[in-house]
Amino acid sequence: MIVAQGSAPQRQSGVTLIEFAVVLIVLAVMASLAAPHLSRMLDNHRTQAAQQRFTTTLYAGRQHAVLNGVSVVICKSSGGPAAGCGGKKGWDSGWLVFEDPGLSADCVDNNGDGYCHSGGRLLISEGSLPGGVVVAHNHNVRERIRYNPRGASPGYNGRLSFCPSPASDEAARGLVISSSGRVRPANRTEYLPCPAPDP
Repeated sequence: MIVAQGSAPQRQSGVTLIEFAVVLIVLAVMASLAAPHLSRMLDNHRTQAAQQRFTTTLYAGRQHAVLNGVSVVICKSSGGPAAGCGGKKGWDSGWLVFEDPGLSADCVDNNGDGYCHSGGRLLISEGSLPGGVVVAHNHNVRERIRYNPRGASPGYNGRLSFCPSPASDEAARGLVISSSGRVRPANRTEYLPCPAPDP
């Protein structure tokens, strides 16, 4: 390089291949350290959202029963209103909320008019929970939850746990339903063991 008299030599700026490789290695290590925390955070968000979605459904069903003086059922349903209640899949596959004046405990709406074959109105039809969330339940709430016209749920007091899949106790959430119809978040000691996801 020829330098004119009186001017300082110019430096070329840039990074070497070794410097670039070191920066990439440091970024890769940082990303691998952050990935498990991000995964836990996403599991927490999914289970919390599922718990809140189900809680909102329970509140809506109870409120409708009290305000309209009618029995309301919340049942698991993997096929929506046309299939009615039941199915081999769990609560994470979806649920129905409907008036049940005849106490049939089922609601099939084949024609999509918003009424059950037993005469009650179909109030809510919820699809499945987001992927990666499974629901554990005790025997009393295995198939359904019923609110009477006073808002109580005698015989349907129970617990549900919302679990990430694969199961992680840190991210699980739970609900407790009392026979008076009240719903509250479960304490960690009240969580049920998380089941395997439905196939």
